[in-house]
Amino acid sequence: LTGLVWTLGFAMLTIGRLNLISVAFVVLFIGLGIDYSIQFCLRYKELLLNGAADRGQALFTTSREMSNSLLLCSLTTALGFYAFVPTAYIGASELGIISGTGMFLILFINLTLMPALLAVTPLNATRSRLFSAGRNLTRLPARRPGLMAVTCLALLPWAHFDENPLNLSDPEAESVVTAKELFATPDSAPWNVSLLVDDLEQAQAEAERLKTLPVVGRTVTIADFVPEGQDEKLNIIEQAALFLPPLDGDPVVTTKPATEELAALDGFTARLDAYAADHGGVGANELRAALTELTAEVGPPQGGDRRLDLLRQGWLFTLGELLRSLDRLMRPAQFGPDDLPPEITSQYVSADGRYRVQAFPAKDLTVKANLEEFVDTVTALEPEATGPPVATLGAGRAIAGAFLQAVLWAVALITVALWAILRDWRETLLTLTPLVLSMLYSFGATVALGIPFNFANIIVVPLVLGVGIDYGIHLMFRYRCEQADVDKLLETSTARGVFFSALTTVVSFVSLCFSRHAGTASMGVLLTVSCVLMILSTLLILPALLNIYTRRTLRATSALPGGSGGK
Repeated sequence: LTGLVWTLGFAMLTIGRLNLISVAFVVLFIGLGIDYSIQFCLRYKELLLNGAADRGQALFTTSREMSNSLLLCSLTTALGFYAFVPTAYIGASELGIISGTGMFLILFINLTLMPALLAVTPLNATRSRLFSAGRNLTRLPARRPGLMAVTCLALLPWAHFDENPLNLSDPEAESVVTAKELFATPDSAPWNVSLLVDDLEQAQAEAERLKTLPVVGRTVTIADFVPEGQDEKLNIIEQAALFLPPLDGDPVVTTKPATEELAALDGFTARLDAYAADHGGVGANELRAALTELTAEVGPPQGGDRRLDLLRQGWLFTLGELLRSLDRLMRPAQFGPDDLPPEITSQYVSADGRYRVQAFPAKDLTVKANLEEFVDTVTALEPEATGPPVATLGAGRAIAGAFLQAVLWAVALITVALWAILRDWRETLLTLTPLVLSMLYSFGATVALGIPFNFANIIVVPLVLGVGIDYGIHLMFRYRCEQADVDKLLETSTARGVFFSALTTVVSFVSLCFSRHAGTASMGVLLTVSCVLMILSTLLILPALLNIYTRRTLRATSALPGGSGGK
């Protein structure tokens, strides 16, 4: 908690804000920082239970033994975060600065504040039940994790980044359902691309060029708001005006008294009866039945006037405005782009006189393949075209590239730092093995579970880097420090610390899996799966490899001249 406050203060002093990505440092810091404290406390308790002289000596020994491994963990984890700083993705860059520095802050606190707190904390000398996975786990054949790694490696081509921000929302929300329906209808697709040209003639020519592309459903320029064939249409309207001459003044709608209108209905009914008697016909009979029903409704004196008033309102309320509109329509004139309202003109003609050309997709852009095809095809023909599809796909590719670049740099820097401290390339590779395998397993899990990387769950990458290398370092230092029997490595406080650190991290992420926000839920699932894979890689595969490494080292030592064949 202290380190979290310090790191937040550092972020405010240096960067001055948190963005949608860098705010994830809180989750990352808790998941990583608690690991240091758990390792320190469990080693301290182990020394006391094993008969250390006193608490002061136990604290001194714990600090001395843990300082190197914690320092290396902080260094390698910070390098993993700092590798994101030079990338083009500002969110990840600021996340790298904050989280990387936070690793050194938590190291300082665990080597200063933690011993002080333990020194004044009442001692619990109860021997708790030890975590022991058994000796058989350390003899896990190396070919089994190798088989799983090969399987995940084969799945890598299908791992991808989902650029569509719509997939981060609740899929059952009404707004999301409506948006997907609009995307599925090309004529109403919310996304389109635009480009600017110098004049209207060029805009129409560019629109025709874009129409030739199979990925383009339709194009729009300001000329599309001007009707075609105006001369022919004007001639038709002029002919119609002979039968509907222009209004003389503002139309006034007048009504007659109810008694006259009821008498008119009776007279019309009588004439209709006479017509039906002479000519017959189904239509006359149907009209006669409708008139009879209408007269029955409005005919009674007690309700006739009121009901006739309602009838007038329903039929004649908008008659005056309709007549005025019809009169305006009967007085047409030639219509050009300059006659369009400014609400439309401002969208298709810029202040400096350039014209906009819009291209709408022919397919549903919520499908990644359709989005890539549409953007790549249009931009190949018009490199300056832009819009939501171009920005979204470009942002996704930039982020995916930035994270891939950062991962490669992080692994390279971590490898160099490990070798510089361990001074043994074989032990360096062994320590890196859980990290590489857990990353490979995590990428394979995205394909197997159908959860692509997105703007929310991409933080899994730095977390796997940070946690994965820490777990391996803790076990390797315990192995080197005590030259312990590998079969008993999982029975030490270090293995318990790794297990409980992973457990706290998993518990903190499980709740995210049940979020209604699809992006948050995918982040929770992927983080949970990745943490489980990391703990399996560290506690099962690394001891198995150390067992093989130890046996080969002993055989090589005993084969040397003067070798004892013992230790």
